[in-house]
Amino acid sequence: MQIDTSFLKHLLKKYKSYYALALLLSCIVIITSIIQPKVMMHIIDNGIEARNLPVLLMALVLYFSIYMVTIVIRPVVQYTYFSLGRKVIYSIKTTIINHLFTLSGKFYTNIDSGDMIHLAQYDIATTEKLFTSMIPSLLTQSVIAIGYIIILSTVKVELLLIILLLESGNFLYQKNLAKKLESMNQEFIDINRASYSNMNEIFNNIKSIVVLRASSIFLRTYHTKQQQGIAAQKKMHRSHLIGNSITWIMNLIGNVCIFGLGGWYIVNDQLTIGGLMIFISYSGSLLAPLELFYQSYIQYRQALVSIRRINNFLHEEGVPKLEKDEAISVSHIDQIKLQDISFSYEEGVEILKNASMEFRSQSRTAIVGKSGSGKSTILNLIVRLWDPNKGKVLINNKDIKHIDIMELRDHIAYIPQDTFLFNDTIRNNITLGEPVKFEQLSYCLELVEAQFAFDLPQGLDTVVGEQGAKLSGGQKQKIALARALLLQKQVLILDEFTASIDQPTAHRILKRVEKTSQKMIVILISHNMNQTVNCDRVYTIKDGVVFSDR
Repeated sequence: MQIDTSFLKHLLKKYKSYYALALLLSCIVIITSIIQPKVMMHIIDNGIEARNLPVLLMALVLYFSIYMVTIVIRPVVQYTYFSLGRKVIYSIKTTIINHLFTLSGKFYTNIDSGDMIHLAQYDIATTEKLFTSMIPSLLTQSVIAIGYIIILSTVKVELLLIILLLESGNFLYQKNLAKKLESMNQEFIDINRASYSNMNEIFNNIKSIVVLRASSIFLRTYHTKQQQGIAAQKKMHRSHLIGNSITWIMNLIGNVCIFGLGGWYIVNDQLTIGGLMIFISYSGSLLAPLELFYQSYIQYRQALVSIRRINNFLHEEGVPKLEKDEAISVSHIDQIKLQDISFSYEEGVEILKNASMEFRSQSRTAIVGKSGSGKSTILNLIVRLWDPNKGKVLINNKDIKHIDIMELRDHIAYIPQDTFLFNDTIRNNITLGEPVKFEQLSYCLELVEAQFAFDLPQGLDTVVGEQGAKLSGGQKQKIALARALLLQKQVLILDEFTASIDQPTAHRILKRVEKTSQKMIVILISHNMNQTVNCDRVYTIKDGVVFSDR
């Protein structure tokens, strides 16, 4: 499968200075590594065997100096790649999160949490290794191998040809193995992704699972996925071991040939002992980078699966972006109109049929209907999580498709059925981290009868837990409503916002909300007609058709 490399090229370009520094220092290490055996030969042949003490001492000083350069530079190279790795991870994660916020309702509806967790953890980590380990290793080991081949060709070409012949066969085998491992890795990722989804489902619903004693169905899926994952890992590991064994066998044959044929050359005065030692040293140094090259290539092929997944996510279509000169600015929303809207999530199943509605500022409009009738769908169209299949959504008589989506959403406060709270303090959940005077915050909490927040041991600095787990359903809805009122947006959308609050309390809160939101466009979603008494207009949805009752 062809992979779009634009994302990889962008990262390489972005961090080219780090790469340039690391590769420059790597080249110095490579040169010193290549020179070391040559100096050793000089020590043996021209120092020890020639019994030339001055030459021996100079050669030893040179050898020590070269080795010290390697010792000093190598940690710098490793730290540079480490720093690069952290920057790459941060860059990829930031890109993914920013892109996630731009996607459409279709993606959010079909999102697989396990898939996203796997993407954020395994795939990003694998891509980081590609940049900081695999690619540099492929480059440096290739350069080292070429350097050793050139030097070995000056010692004894016949011995070099034997090594190259054996390694050519090994490379062809490793290349074929890499393709198989890429396919195996894709299988493992699919299993692992499903396992993440299963675990995430357990964590998000642990209380319900325990109360319903439904752990067996989750454990059954968990054990199945884990066993499949272990089997896939064993399969990949076996292939790795076989590949390593082939490399070791080739190296063994090469060593036997070098010692046997090299010994024959020495006996016949066609090669010196120092020459054989340097050949053995360089050939061993040649085989090591070749082995690392094979491993890096195999890892690279496996990493392609993760790169492909990241690329696929980044190419997920979101809401079309408008150029600056195309986007219509909206400083104030006076009117929202749905004009002959038809919509379906799935082909052939219409949720709305030629629906028309109008919402005006300084008015309260209710949308009533049974569960699944399409009430929340209308809100999704207004905030443009979805686009209608037919008809238009108009903001101040302008097509919503021509309005900057971020600017539009800046004017809307939306309280969904499923109240969402951050795993943060009550204060930050209401203010969203913005500086707000205590008086304003206190006023909004009193409006929604959320004074309980002040009575907690840590007051407004109480951390509510993941998804507000430390609060009751009613308390969470009150906090969400206080947040919406504090934001003072031009459009206030309340989607079954009192579902977890008793009716008398809900009635009192609603009356206060009506007084504080008189200048807003207020859209109230409910299945309870009693909550629509003070609304200026009421729409009823039945079988996808919208009726105006008032």
